[in-house]
Amino acid sequence: MILQEVLSLDEMNDSVSLDHIRDLEDKVLEKVFSDYEIVKLIENLTLREREVAYFISEGWKVSDIATELDISHQRVSQIRAEIKRKLSSSCGFEDLMV
Repeated sequence: MILQEVLSLDEMNDSVSLDHIRDLEDKVLEKVFSDYEIVKLIENLTLREREVAYFISEGWKVSDIATELDISHQRVSQIRAEIKRKLSSSCGFEDLMV
C-alpha cells in the first residue's frame, strides 16, 4: 500500500510484480517498526547515557570516552552498566555494550 501510493500503477515497470511490491512494503514496515522500538528505548536514556552509548557504538574505549567527556573511567563504567540495565537484552543491545 505504501509503495502503491508513491508509485502509480502507470509508472511501475511491467516486470515488477505485485508480490514483489508487497514484499517491499513488508520490509519497509518492519524497518519502521524496528526503528520506532529503538527510538522508544533510547528515549529512556539520559543525555549522558546517550553520549556514552554513542561512543561505545563507535568502538571507543572506556578510557577514551572518559577523556572526551571529562569524567572518570569508573563513571563511564557505571553509566555503561546503567545503559545495559535500561536496554532490554531481547533487543540485541547487549552486543553493543560489550
